[in-house]
Amino acid sequence: MLPRGAFLLASVNFERQYYDGNDPFISVRKRQDRDWNLDLTYGVPVGTVIGVFGGNPAGPEPLREIVLNLTAGFEDSHSNLPNYQYDNYRLQFLFSRNWNF
Repeated sequence: MLPRGAFLLASVNFERQYYDGNDPFISVRKRQDRDWNLDLTYGVPVGTVIGVFGGNPAGPEPLREIVLNLTAGFEDSHSNLPNYQYDNYRLQFLFSRNWNF
């Protein structure tokens, strides 16, 4: 955990896929893929972000429980068939809040 309730989360995923047979409309070879996924997420309470510009570092009470997540990701897919080979970059943001009962 970082200061003021912020956090950083990294994930790395590798996957190999072997197919049982070929698709005769695509190739005479059986498809084999190797996929890498890399993600880095930074999360911070919205109250902390607002508090940087105000007098209270924790920010307004109602905004302290809402978390802003910013994620950058990369996917690299290698295949023995060129039709299925690609790279993908993505950015996303998400607001979340927990309720306790």
